[in-house]
Amino acid sequence: MGRKLFDKNLKVFRKINPDIHSALKSLGKAKKNLVSIGDDDWDLIHEGKPFYGTGAKEFANRQVSEFWKTQSGRVNMHPPQPGNHEPIVRDCFMSMLKRATDDQITFFENRCDLRSYYLVVLGSGMAEHLPALADLTECKSIIIVEPDIRLLHASLQNFDWGGLIGRFDRQKGFEFNLVMNVDPQLALVDLRSIIRNQRTPSFLDGLCVFEHYQADHFRPIKEQLFGDCSNLVAGLGFIFDEMNMVHNSYFNLRRGKLRIFQSDLPPNKYSAFVVGSGPSLDNDIDAIRAHAGTALVLSCGSSIAPLLDSGIVPDFHIECENVIENYEMLCLVAERHDISKIPLIAGSTVHPGMLELFDDVTVYFRRGLASYHLFSPGEWSRLANCTPTVTNAGTVFAMEVGCKDIYLFGVDLGSRESDKHHAASTPYNRGELDFEWHMPLAIQMPANFGGQSRTHAGYLEVKSMIEFVIRDRGADLEFFNCSDGLMIDGVTPLHSADIQIRDAIASKQTLANEILNRFPAYTNDQFELVWDGERRVSKNRECRDLMVKFLNAGTTQYNDVMSGLFNISDSLQQLSGNLREDDQLDVEMQMYRGSAAQALMIAHYFMVRTGNDADRKKIATIVRDEMTKFIENLFLKVDEFYGGLVDPKTAQPSTIFDER
Repeated sequence: MGRKLFDKNLKVFRKINPDIHSALKSLGKAKKNLVSIGDDDWDLIHEGKPFYGTGAKEFANRQVSEFWKTQSGRVNMHPPQPGNHEPIVRDCFMSMLKRATDDQITFFENRCDLRSYYLVVLGSGMAEHLPALADLTECKSIIIVEPDIRLLHASLQNFDWGGLIGRFDRQKGFEFNLVMNVDPQLALVDLRSIIRNQRTPSFLDGLCVFEHYQADHFRPIKEQLFGDCSNLVAGLGFIFDEMNMVHNSYFNLRRGKLRIFQSDLPPNKYSAFVVGSGPSLDNDIDAIRAHAGTALVLSCGSSIAPLLDSGIVPDFHIECENVIENYEMLCLVAERHDISKIPLIAGSTVHPGMLELFDDVTVYFRRGLASYHLFSPGEWSRLANCTPTVTNAGTVFAMEVGCKDIYLFGVDLGSRESDKHHAASTPYNRGELDFEWHMPLAIQMPANFGGQSRTHAGYLEVKSMIEFVIRDRGADLEFFNCSDGLMIDGVTPLHSADIQIRDAIASKQTLANEILNRFPAYTNDQFELVWDGERRVSKNRECRDLMVKFLNAGTTQYNDVMSGLFNISDSLQQLSGNLREDDQLDVEMQMYRGSAAQALMIAHYFMVRTGNDADRKKIATIVRDEMTKFIENLFLKVDEFYGGLVDPKTAQPSTIFDER
């Protein structure tokens, strides 16, 4: 304990996290703020008083012992339901369950296997509790949330951080994360990103949450984890959707005659109107029309209809989703208006028919999709944080092309009244397309202009992503919310009647052309240089063989099969970006990933609820057998899919993705 250990720990943090290292260095050398307690313990004087009131080791031992005895910090997921999964996963689920029933395996309501894939520790303090928690949970991913850099600084004197961090070697499938955000909402965003993106939500069941000391900072994290943690596992994706997006990107790019989006254009000091199709848009149409000559107007999805019906021609039209309904919506609008001269800014994954409706097309890529790994020419071509809705894409596009003042219209994220879902003249309210809320508007949240607005968890994710983007990249920009829906943190509420454009655009056509001309052209020749159908067929086989190898690496004993599940998950998480010359398995792993994550979640849920050796042996055998069959079924689907795309000169679009 002392200066030597302090300096050693500083070097550890310099290596793993330069930002935290800089913050620690800024606090200076080791403080004389430790008080000896007995022969081998100490307390910390923090803010003028003892932090523990006893020895740090004694406090940690007592606290950890009580935590493990009561199991009060464990998050148990709801039992999986067949109806919540796609057919290929559902078949695996039902086959596992039938065989387990036939073998008379007993499943317990709560976990019998008390090991935890995830350990979330709220508060590092003097860190004496951390090794004991890691030992008890045998966690593969530890996430420590500590908002007070002074506590971490103090712990450098007494705790061997290098020893703890060394236990969580990424090369061996482990993960160490230290979240130091002083904003609890940002800390929650980091936590969610770690679980969903760095690792896997497949093994969220049984997650342990340990609160080392009480702080308001930890409240939203506990509410998320012990309340509705569904958004940590929602939207994992599925193989049909991934194949659809590769299919659409394939035919969109094979077509050529388009541009590729390029991020981070120079700032231009002008304003952009990001127009969604929420019901409050009807209140703002007149204001948008009044200022349309001085700001870029971005129609997002179905908002193109009410804008054109009101005589407002968007400067850009934004699309994101791959579903056929968006194409059908535009076809309906095109029957009433000429939309061909509006520049289309669309994800590479949109329905191929959509591009034929527009003369000038720019496509962007979305990271985290198989199509990105396969076709993206580089990081510069992606529209970051552009989901989950098209208004997210519109907001980010306005930022990326350099607009300084960004106004949101019709971004209601729900509705004041549940029977009002879109602006009046959208195809949904004209009786041309059906609409149902994906989830009931059962949540009431503060509205932009006071009072409450109704929403659901999906829209809260949209809100969270807009807020994240503004915090992350919008420091020099101004955001105004003219929508009469949810309040969005970081966006100034502004009635449309009070809009004052600071820098009017002299010629919108000139500005739009300048933006478009910065996006490089893409031709069919470029597509054919990227696409190698035979290689993709071969890589799919390699991916299947690798997954099966993980499952069969050991015996059919419980721990060996569990390790196989972990290894499959680890391999699916280690996606490197768009393909390079070494042509990794990223494309096929991304195709498998969402469906495999669901199947892994089901297998894990059943395995950890068997309580004796005989049942564990039975369930391990069943899981290995059924997961092997499941992986083979994934392989066969992708193999058949690739078979229709091998030769781009003869490949024809499939209609299977147009089915509902």
